[in-house]
Amino acid sequence: MTETRIGYISLEENGLLGGHEAIVPQLLVVMSGEGTVSNDSESLIITEGDAVFWDRGEQHETSSVKGMTAIIIESDSLQPYDLIKKELL
Repeated sequence: MTETRIGYISLEENGLLGGHEAIVPQLLVVMSGEGTVSNDSESLIITEGDAVFWDRGEQHETSSVKGMTAIIIESDSLQPYDLIKKELL
């Protein structure tokens, strides 16, 4: 059985979850607000309902100018293909 961790983050105005490495595959789902996720090469604006996937070892950072809440799911068994497949069903 694979351990799965689910967390909740709340970034206040001008909040920052500083750069760090994903130790396992990770999915961030925006519940409210908006923010920016970035890695070494690009940045992406995310809003309510958006989801972002990071694979093990990827460096990333999350910030918000206006504030944002999100759910984070972490698991060794989390695969992007599984997420796409479930969305299509």
